Amino acid sequence: MPCFFAFCLLAACLLVQTLFATAAASAENLTSQLDKEITALFPDATTIGQKQQDVPVWPVFKGDELLGYAFQSVDLVSFRGWSGHPINMLIGLD
Repeated sequence: MPCFFAFCLLAACLLVQTLFATAAASAENLTSQLDKEITALFPDATTIGQKQQDVPVWPVFKGDELLGYAFQSVDLVSFRGWSGHPINMLIGLD
């Protein structure tokens, strides 16, 4: 019986590790995709800042010059489409 318990514990640990690794990879892929989309809005951008906490926007820079801000509509307002699902738009303001 102790061997079975150890096996279950090991299996649970591996499952949790796999879930965390998958979640981290998904978040990294999402960030990478979002960076590509923000760069498409601001082709001259050299740096995309961290998402701000007080206002959910990403500052976009060319060197030290602020080019503008990018944000997702779902962070500020809930648009609903015909299906009832939220519509999320990436918006760039210069």
